Amino acid sequence: MRAEEIGLALIFTGFVVIFAAAAILAFSSLTGELSVGGCIAVAVPIPICFGAGSEAPLLVLISYIVSLAFFIIALLILWPLRRSPRGSTPRAARG
Repeated sequence: MRAEEIGLALIFTGFVVIFAAAAILAFSSLTGELSVGGCIAVAVPIPICFGAGSEAPLLVLISYIVSLAFFIIALLILWPLRRSPRGSTPRAARG
């Protein structure tokens, strides 16, 4: 596999894991209301940590938005790489 394909596969895998973790944490009820606790790593240097309480739904929404933003940024970075030519010499000239 090429580096771009591996990177794209890792981005998609991370995106799915982030959404699954946020959904599981969001719907784990401790006191009959929406309670969330823990950290979701959106990117390597940027974890989002939050606690239980009435602000939990807002924080889950923020984590969804931030993870979606990182995903879109990654796609925008990878898109030109997929369209650029791989080599400087045409195949016919390589002989």
